[in-house]
Amino acid sequence: LKTGLPILMVLITCLASQSISGEQSKGTLRYLLIRPMNRMQISLSKLSSLILICIASYAVLVISVLCISSYFFDFKDLSEILPNGKLFPLVTKEEMFNYLTPVILGPIIPLLSYTAIGFAIGSWIKNNVAAFAETLGFIVFIDIGRAIVPSGDNIIGWLPSAHLPSPFGGHSFLTFYCNMVQGVSNAANPYADLSIISPLIWLVLMIILAMIALNRKAG
Repeated sequence: LKTGLPILMVLITCLASQSISGEQSKGTLRYLLIRPMNRMQISLSKLSSLILICIASYAVLVISVLCISSYFFDFKDLSEILPNGKLFPLVTKEEMFNYLTPVILGPIIPLLSYTAIGFAIGSWIKNNVAAFAETLGFIVFIDIGRAIVPSGDNIIGWLPSAHLPSPFGGHSFLTFYCNMVQGVSNAANPYADLSIISPLIWLVLMIILAMIALNRKAG
């Protein structure tokens, strides 16, 4: 998941950026806008389709990871071998399973927020290639932004990138879980309090921005 989630996030965000910009580049957006639907319905309809694709893709990723993990690895206690040859459990399998549900469910809202980010960017930019490039740039910016924020963990926690694993490092819940099951004693998730509210705010704001953009377009 630490590898698959960042890839899925980039793919779904860039796909979302093409939803409106692609229609506009092909010249088919005007035909969509003259249909007997208001702009909000059109926007929500397209975004709903993207959300379904996002959730379905994530479900496939999770199922694949669980199947591969269960085939190659045993789910058992993480133990240390003592000098007398006995095993001392550092992390029990029960503890691992207790955290497994939030580990699986945790990335869903951040993924949806990234989907909305791509959708919003594509709604404001007419050219689909430019929308794709701007979306990639924004993803990198808010990810690297975690390293350049001047101070305060809570500030970083308001970025959606703080709640998904990243090749640039980070403290998402999944990262915390991976550290915990490896026996890292100081494993922590400093942004746990913002893991739901922050991505939700991004999701709502991006939907609003996308609707504003669509309302400004001529039919």
